[in-house]
Amino acid sequence: AAANADRPLPPLLVRIGDAFEVLGFNARQRRAFLNAVMRYGMPPRNAIRTHWLPKDLKNKSEKEFNAYISLFMRHLLEPGSDQEPTFRDGVPRDGLLRQTTLTRIGLLRLLRRKVLEYERVNGRESLPPSLQHYLAKFDPPPPPPP
Repeated sequence: AAANADRPLPPLLVRIGDAFEVLGFNARQRRAFLNAVMRYGMPPRNAIRTHWLPKDLKNKSEKEFNAYISLFMRHLLEPGSDQEPTFRDGVPRDGLLRQTTLTRIGLLRLLRRKVLEYERVNGRESLPPSLQHYLAKFDPPPPPPP
């Protein structure tokens, strides 16, 4: 893990055949990240150690993952048309609809805040199993046994 942390970040944009890698994320990994954001909201601070992380992204270092989150947020906040094929820095849009994505992130954040507010009153046991499963995605894994 220490050798992985010392490794420099991949370049912003690399063409591999007909496809592009963005900070080392191929099209499938970028789609997996967007799908996770649309399903669970923005990743928590320690996403690399939680169940939020999609299977396709398990091989990414924390440094690479955090750099991609930062780039993703910059792209969401960049002015311009969703009809353009690329962002200002040349990164392909991959069909990202900024307003839809920002709205979804906001709604999921409000939902999460409300769930946490009532969890203090009702306890986690009062939540339906499907919501308990959803919230478990944000919990860090249990520490290894001593």
